[in-house]
Amino acid sequence: MRNRRRSRSWRVEAVAAFLTLCVSGSCPVHAAVTTNVTWSGGGGAGNPYWSAGENWLDGEPPANPTPSNIVYSTYGQVVTGVVDADWQVGGIQIGSVSVGTTHTLDLGGRTLTVTNRIRIVSGYQSMANTFVFSNGTVRLGSDGSPAWLEVNPPGNLRFAAGCRLETYNVQCITGAPNAYYNSSIDLRGAEVVGGVLHARQLVLGSPWSSWFGVRFFINSNTVLSAISVSNRFSLGRVNVNDNGPQYIGDPADTFTWDGCTFGCLPTGVSLRVGVDAANRADMLIAEDLEGHSRALAAIRARGGGAFTGYLTKLHIGARSGTGVRKPRGLLHLQAMDSCFLDCHELLIATGRVDAAATDSEIGELWLPAGTAVVGNVVIGAVEGMGYGRLCLSNTIFTVTNSFVLRRRSDVAIRTGAQPAGLDIARGFSDAGGTVRVFFVESPAAATNWAIRIQGDAVAVLQTMYGAGRLITSGSYPGKVAGVLYDATSNVTYFALAESNAFPNAPVAIAHDEKTWEWAAGWPVVIATNDINLGSYDPLGRPLGMALMTNGGSEVSTLTLDAVGDYDVILRVYADSSSASDTCVVHVVNVPSGISTGTLTWCGGASTPLMDRREWMWSGNWKEGSPPANPCSGTLVFRYDGQAVTSRLEQSRTIARLNAGESGFTTAHTLDLGGNILTVTDRLTVVSGGTTTRQTLNLTNGTIRLGTDESEAWLEINPPGTMRFCAGVTLDTYRVACVTSIPNAYGDTALDLRGARIAGGKFRTRHFVSRCVGWYGARMYLDGSTEVQTLEVTENLTLGLGEVNANAPTYIGNPADTIAWEGKTFGRLPPNVALSVGVAGGTRAKLTIGEHSIGSGWQVYSVIAASSGGAFTAYLSSLTVGGRSGSGTRSPRGLLDCAAMNSCAVDAQQLLIAPGSDTAAPTDDERGDLRLPPGSVVVGAGTVGAVDGTGYGRLQASNTTIVVTNGLAIRKTGRVTLYIGASSCGLVISNASPAALDMSLATNGALTIRFVQPPGQAGLHYGFRWAGDHAAAIGGWMADGRIVVDDSGLGSKRASVFKTRGETFIGIPSLGTVFVVK
Repeated sequence: MRNRRRSRSWRVEAVAAFLTLCVSGSCPVHAAVTTNVTWSGGGGAGNPYWSAGENWLDGEPPANPTPSNIVYSTYGQVVTGVVDADWQVGGIQIGSVSVGTTHTLDLGGRTLTVTNRIRIVSGYQSMANTFVFSNGTVRLGSDGSPAWLEVNPPGNLRFAAGCRLETYNVQCITGAPNAYYNSSIDLRGAEVVGGVLHARQLVLGSPWSSWFGVRFFINSNTVLSAISVSNRFSLGRVNVNDNGPQYIGDPADTFTWDGCTFGCLPTGVSLRVGVDAANRADMLIAEDLEGHSRALAAIRARGGGAFTGYLTKLHIGARSGTGVRKPRGLLHLQAMDSCFLDCHELLIATGRVDAAATDSEIGELWLPAGTAVVGNVVIGAVEGMGYGRLCLSNTIFTVTNSFVLRRRSDVAIRTGAQPAGLDIARGFSDAGGTVRVFFVESPAAATNWAIRIQGDAVAVLQTMYGAGRLITSGSYPGKVAGVLYDATSNVTYFALAESNAFPNAPVAIAHDEKTWEWAAGWPVVIATNDINLGSYDPLGRPLGMALMTNGGSEVSTLTLDAVGDYDVILRVYADSSSASDTCVVHVVNVPSGISTGTLTWCGGASTPLMDRREWMWSGNWKEGSPPANPCSGTLVFRYDGQAVTSRLEQSRTIARLNAGESGFTTAHTLDLGGNILTVTDRLTVVSGGTTTRQTLNLTNGTIRLGTDESEAWLEINPPGTMRFCAGVTLDTYRVACVTSIPNAYGDTALDLRGARIAGGKFRTRHFVSRCVGWYGARMYLDGSTEVQTLEVTENLTLGLGEVNANAPTYIGNPADTIAWEGKTFGRLPPNVALSVGVAGGTRAKLTIGEHSIGSGWQVYSVIAASSGGAFTAYLSSLTVGGRSGSGTRSPRGLLDCAAMNSCAVDAQQLLIAPGSDTAAPTDDERGDLRLPPGSVVVGAGTVGAVDGTGYGRLQASNTTIVVTNGLAIRKTGRVTLYIGASSCGLVISNASPAALDMSLATNGALTIRFVQPPGQAGLHYGFRWAGDHAAAIGGWMADGRIVVDDSGLGSKRASVFKTRGETFIGIPSLGTVFVVK
């Protein structure tokens, strides 16, 4: 038989390589076989047997035994093959890399032994390869050869009801999903020979997976008593699998965790990982490799069975790499009958070293009654919104080396009639975690412990207890839960004991020392809660507290209004007994701050008695120091601390301010305190990632962008809003660029409604708003915005990019709208002028709507005046409804200045929906320019495209448009000129016959409407062209390309005539030498 090879994409090769290499520590490598046979099913339903040559592509059945592969590809899918003898093969290779396949193999009551590998190959996107074994036994491996069971994505391997799987000698059972679909191994209704599924390694998940997962299906009809993995157990080592959380269990018997649905292990199924103390395994439940969304994996027992683990390490909710990760790992075995765990290292959602407040990593381990002996334990992260959780139910959990309880940890202990819970031989470290103890039965003895720690750990447990981080429930007559120390055995307990075992006096626990900052006008005011670190009464009596210092009387609050060190005594009372402890309070001057680097707002300086939201307090910054003034670094306002409105206590100068955090909805408010905040480099709303919106509100003061020495940027990333609230002043002193960049999930907005623009002029060199994936950018102004002019000196580009149909782009008032092209846009407030370029100086680029990426959808961009104001421009180019790149584009651009008082425009190039030079009849590009009275000078202009269903429109009312080089009005172009009492309209100063190109124009391409009689005697016109062009104009009028409406002239009529060496359309004066009717 010839060796058949198929080409594969790099991704197919990579996934296959991973599933081989990531678990290959002790796996032999097999040489490639050369005598594979491929199923064709040529014998049909009447002769479906393996022994029949017509069922194989080369006409030869596989040898028996054979070391080769049996290949099930795209051939013979409609024929269910039948194994008609006990057969031994090297491997079975299943599926296609390009299309989905489905095969069923009837084992005919026989045993099929696979000595090397059953493998479903990687398919294409969501096109799954499915294979079903039925009616017989599949034996994996032989005495001399361990076998693999490998399901590549998206693949489904099913052992049908009644089928038997014998894991005789199995190296690895592995499966992987991809970015398009789940994969599965399905044993529902099947029988596992001997009741135990054996494998050296069980690896479900892949670094190349994305959005989907792999599931291992078993249910109550599966004949299975235990899953036994001797070397490596890995479930959910993936990038992200929100659409397909991973589990081992029954999809019809589900539970919900972290908002997702998982299947439970059937009742009575045990889990064994590792062999003995000399042959340990590694066990992993959920590891996030990339971090842009969750990596979910769970095992939860329905009931019965036992967990046995001899492990080198057990990691739950793990991470790899740097940056944000979101693992979600659950090993919930509390419903099992018992457990025995011998493990060197246990890590539960430990996070990264530099964990941020927004980190969200979750891991949970729930153990049933039994014994666990662990060397080193770390639970939870040092910071974040996630948690690491350890739940014990009548479990004696012994730690032999170290136990670290971090801030984001949660330990729950359920203790019955006998002592059980945490048994710490050494290394107990409290780093801010929480322990909850539930005494669920009356103790059988006088004292019943839930925590036992070798050595004197009284201070640690008392502090946790008093601080509410060691919590207990369950009350029984004459019993009290609390901290006890046995000096004889040198052991500390948290136990349920007789009340007389505890002292009668309360326990006073104060901070050793505290430091507060002071500034003139901001005294330090402290209360008992600021000094108390967890004082409590062992007998549960209510506590009273007071403070005193320097021999003074006891008070509830202290005011310290000078720098210095103070011995503050905390006294606590319970009935007639009391206790005290001393805290050294340091009152120090506010520091000068940090002038470089990055400082992150956390808003933690305030206390119940001191409102300290000002930037000068160190406690408001994660780094522990405030910004200097001036500060050349970056101030960052993320998710953490957004509930605290930051406030300037003085005018400040900073280089950069960034607001927002990817993956989290944030809304920060900065109270400028009546001061000026000068930004020398960049004021930014950062990207929120997908749908999580970022908002920065600025109130009560002035933001100044730029200085004499430096230009600043104002940047809004998606989806984001920067709001200058009512009464705040924006001073665009020296601005390089104002830019907004939406994304496929949300728009961006610069909101100036109610704000004051310093000097009445919003000025920047560049104003660029982009359109990305359905959403656009807006700049909001309304009648309460104190602004007279929008001035852009070099580049005004409104709406550059791809589709923005869900949020069209505009500058204006969202409460004062116009409808255009089926969308709604806000108009400029009354009397707001638009100025682009610097007359006699820098020519600018003005673009309204440029479709640069993608096809099939529209880019909508509008500036529309409501009334008043003026449009002035000195331009290299004016484009309305433009395009860039090749392929189909669908811009929709409108610049409507018709309601303004006047215009004065000088543009070297005018482009209105010009389309491509090879435009097709189906192209649809639209641009609309509407001008008020005034003057326009254009070097060269193009109105409309050479073909298509769109339009390019130029409409001018009492406007003189002078073309110095040439104007092309093409097939989709329309120019409409309204002529009032004074001469105006289109003036072509170039006498060349090519200066007005209407070769592609259609009926009504140029319409001249005289709407009033002349205001004075003499020459009156709406069209003027240097040279003698009467014949050309007459021809265009005759065929309808030029339309003249003179109904507004009263008794007079317009005509084509030549005078003074020029050709006109209008009313001649005396001395006219040539007239054409």
